[in-house]
Parts: sequence; structure tokens; C-alpha cells
Amino acid sequence: MSVKIIVDSTCDFEPEERQALGIEMIPLTVQFGEEIFRDGIDITKEEFFQRLRASKELPHTSQINPATFLEVYERLGADGSELLVMTISKNLSGTYQSACVAAEQYTGKIRVVDSSLATTAFAMMVRIACRMRDEGHTVDEIADYLEKIRERLVIICCMNTLEYLHKGGRLSATVTILGGMLNIKPVVLIKDGHISILHKARGIKAAARWMVDYVAETGFDASLPIGFIHSDNPEGAVEVRSMLAEKATWGEEMTQGIGPVIGTHTGNGALAMFYFAGSRG
Repeated sequence: MSVKIIVDSTCDFEPEERQALGIEMIPLTVQFGEEIFRDGIDITKEEFFQRLRASKELPHTSQINPATFLEVYERLGADGSELLVMTISKNLSGTYQSACVAAEQYTGKIRVVDSSLATTAFAMMVRIACRMRDEGHTVDEIADYLEKIRERLVIICCMNTLEYLHKGGRLSATVTILGGMLNIKPVVLIKDGHISILHKARGIKAAARWMVDYVAETGFDASLPIGFIHSDNPEGAVEVRSMLAEKATWGEEMTQGIGPVIGTHTGNGALAMFYFAGSRG
């Protein structure tokens, strides 16, 4: 029995990557004023960040509704294929719940997996799923493995600006203004969809250096992939990789830019890494 994989757009794959992997992508939407764009289809990452810099108001994002998921399930499952659905963390969006509601109405074999994160970390989970699909694993085997390893998956991110956390209601105006005056860059940890502030540094380079030191000192499982993430800052991602390479070794890696939905909350210039917590690399 073949397995078909369905993902939402917050895994931030480029169109050619989606085609090469043989996956079906359903987009969330991003809205600037009256203009609505389908993430990854109607607007590129570069176009999004250009608009974001020019916009005075924070764009709005919308989750995928159950009816859209169900239509895709019925279309792809018509030949009897098993379906694996992977989504952004349920703690970051209602998209996972929509996927589950639609799955309850679907009569074929289906598993819905919460990736627990988003962007490049989500993308690597998708790559692992595709690899297992191509090796002939069943949908249950793939889903069970993903749910096992996701518990160790972590994103650590240094934000270049506090502006978008303020616009999104996560920071007061006073803290945002003061942070801007002092050039404060927070380093945040995202695990299981929950966000916590680990450190505050003066300047993005100091924040990136602290982030790399934290990852190297706390350790990661070098037998599993590691990723370097950026929001419209590819040069910064290269620099972060170089800093970590001075302190640790690893095998498979992935570098990717953040897309519109997650970029709405990070703003431009952010630098991040994902890794699987474990023994030091």
C-alpha cells in the first residue's frame, strides 16, 4: 500500500523541493491590508520580507480550514493510498486541529502528525517521512517514528528585532522601545510549540554567538540532522554554521529561509538552529 504525504506550507519548502519530494502542500494565507496571499504560492519569501519592511501594520495569517483538508484527503486517497498529514505545531496554529477534524470525516487510512514546530525543523521531519515512505514503510510506522523523535526536536532563535513581537502583542511598547535603544536581541527556545526566552544580548552577533555556545555546551545528537535557519539573512546563517563548526561536528544538515507565515512573527534578520537534543556532537 502506497503512502502519500500532505503538509502545510509552514515547512517552507520551495516549489521545486516539494515536487522533488513528491508531497502535497496546502497553504496557509498571509494578508497585508486587503491583499491575501497563499503562502508559498502567491508570494515568495523575498517578496514577503520586502513587504514586511515597508508595512506599518503586522500582516495577518490564517489557518487552513477542515473543508480544504478533506477535499485533499478525498482526492489523494481515491486510489486507496494511505495518507500521512503533517502540520505546524498545534501550539502555534489551529491548522493541526483542522486537519484532525477533517480526518474524522475521512473514511480511508490516515494519520495526522503534529510536527511540534515549524519552518526548517518541520521540513526536516518531512524529509525523514519521505525517506521512510520511499523505503516502503507503512503510514503507521512513519507516524509512530515521527512522534517518537519530535519529543527531542528543538529550535533556538535569536531575533534581530523586537518590533514584530510587539506588533503581535507579545511585548509592551515600553519594552520594545527600550530594547531598540539598547540594541537588545533576545534568544528564544522553542520546544513542543512553547516559546521561552533564554538570554538577551547586545547586538545580533553577540546573540548568535551565545546561541551557538548554548547549543555546543548543552549538546545535540549528531547522528540526526541539524539545521540552520534565517529570515532574509542567508549570510548570517552561514556565519552561524561556521561558528558551530569550530565547536562541534555533525552529519546531515539543512539550511533554509523562513517563509511568510513564521516570518510574520520573527521579522527580518532572525537567525536560528534546529537540532535533536541528546549527547554532544
